[in-house]
Amino acid sequence: MTATQLKQPVGDIQRWLACGLVIIMGVLPLWPAGHKSAHDFQRAAECLILLAASFSLWWKPTCLPEYRSRSALAAASLVLLILMSCWHSRYTAAALQEVALWLGLLGWAWVCRQRAVAGDESTLLRAMAAAMAAYAATVLLLYLTSLMSGQLLDARGFMIGFSNPRFLNHVQTVAVPLLWVVAASDADKRWRALASGAAMAQIALTVLTLARATFLAWLVALIVLTLSRECRISRQGWTCLVSGLLGALLLFLALPSALDLTWRPSFASPTGLSSAHSRDLLWTAALDQFLQSPWLGQGPMHFAAQINPTAAHPHNVYLQLAAELGLPASLLVMGLMLMPLAQGLRCLYRATPSRPLLAGALAATMAALVDGAFSGNFVMPLSQLWIATAWGLMAGAVARCEPAAVPLRERRSWSLKHWAASLLLATQFGLCVTTAMQAAREPPRIRADSPVPPPGETYRPRFWLDGWI
Repeated sequence: MTATQLKQPVGDIQRWLACGLVIIMGVLPLWPAGHKSAHDFQRAAECLILLAASFSLWWKPTCLPEYRSRSALAAASLVLLILMSCWHSRYTAAALQEVALWLGLLGWAWVCRQRAVAGDESTLLRAMAAAMAAYAATVLLLYLTSLMSGQLLDARGFMIGFSNPRFLNHVQTVAVPLLWVVAASDADKRWRALASGAAMAQIALTVLTLARATFLAWLVALIVLTLSRECRISRQGWTCLVSGLLGALLLFLALPSALDLTWRPSFASPTGLSSAHSRDLLWTAALDQFLQSPWLGQGPMHFAAQINPTAAHPHNVYLQLAAELGLPASLLVMGLMLMPLAQGLRCLYRATPSRPLLAGALAATMAALVDGAFSGNFVMPLSQLWIATAWGLMAGAVARCEPAAVPLRERRSWSLKHWAASLLLATQFGLCVTTAMQAAREPPRIRADSPVPPPGETYRPRFWLDGWI
C-alpha cells in the first residue's frame, strides 16, 4: 500500500510536467519574443524545455526504455562514431553543442514515449489541440481584422511568431496528423470538435502559404494509412484535408474577391510553385561535403561552417546527416529512427481494432520524414520539438502492441538508467549555460567571431537565426 501511494504522486507530477511542457511548446509562437527574433527566442526556450524533460527522466530513470543487445550495440557504435566526427570537425565545441541538442530531443521523446506506454497520452494530445486551435484562431482574427480595415492583404504578416512562415509549415506538418487522433478518438465530443476545427484551420493556413512539401507529406502519410487499412484516422485526415482546402478557397480567395481586396505577393505566389528555390545548389554542396569526408563527415552542425549564399542547412535531412556525420553514422541514425516506424506499420496492418494513437503518430512521423527531404524541419527549434513528440508517441504506441524486451536484472537495469539519465541531465544543463552565453551576444551566434551578415542582408538560420558557425 505504501509503495503504491509513493509511486502515484511521482507519476502524476511527471504527467503534468509533460503536459505543461507541451502547452509551453504550443504557445511559444504567441509569446512576445522581446528584442530577440522569434527563432532565437524559441531556441532558448527549446533548451529550457529539454532541460526540464531531462530532469523528469533523472528524477525517475525507470521511465527510460529497455534495450535489446542488438539495439544497444548499434547505439554504442553510433555514439562512438559521432564523437569521432566531433573530434574530426573544425569547431569541436559547436559539434558537441549540436550533439547535446540531439540528446535533449531524444530525452523529450522518451518522456512522450513513457506517457504513451502508460496509456496517458490523452492529456498531451488535448494540450496540443488547444495550442494549435489558439494559434489558428489568433491568425484568423488578424486576417478578419485586416479584411474589415480594407487594407492590402499580406500573407506573411499574418503568420506571427515565426521568423519565416516556412517554420510554421514545419510545425503544421507534424501537428496536424496528431490533431486527427484527437478529432477521431477523444472521448469528449467538445475536444473532438476543437481538434477537427484546429486541423482544418491549420490546413487552410498551409494553403495560404503554398507549402508544397507539407501537402506532399500529408498525402504520403494518408496514402500509407489507407493502404494499411487504418480507416478511422485516414478517414478523418482526408475529411480535414478536403475541408481545409475548401475553407481556404472561401476565406482567402472568394471572400477577398467579394470585398474587392487584393493580396500583396510578398511571400508565396503560384508562380513559385515550380521553382527549386536553390535547393539543387544546396544539395550539391552537401554532396560535395560528404565526398570530402565520407566516413566521419564534416562534423555535427558543420554544413553551417562553410558559408554559401543560400542557407546554413541543405534543406534535406538525409544529405545533411551524410555530410555532417559520414555514411556509417548517418545509416545508423536512420536505422534506429526507422526501426520503430517499421514495427508500427506492421502492427498497424495486423491490428483488428483501430489504434488511433499509433496511426496518427505514424502519420506525423512519416510526414516529418517526407518534409525532411525538402526542408529544414529537422533543424528548426519548434519543429524539432514536435518531431520528437511524434516519434516518442509512436515509439510508445509500438511498445504497447509489441512483445516486451527481456529486462535486465532489476538492480543492473536501474543503475544503467540512472547513469544514462544523469549524463543526459548534465549535457542539457551544459547546453543551457552555453545557450545563455551565446544569446547574450548581439546578434546571438555560436562563436563571438562567427560571421555576421551586414545590415539589410538576410540571416541564414541554423542553431541561431545568425546560423553560421
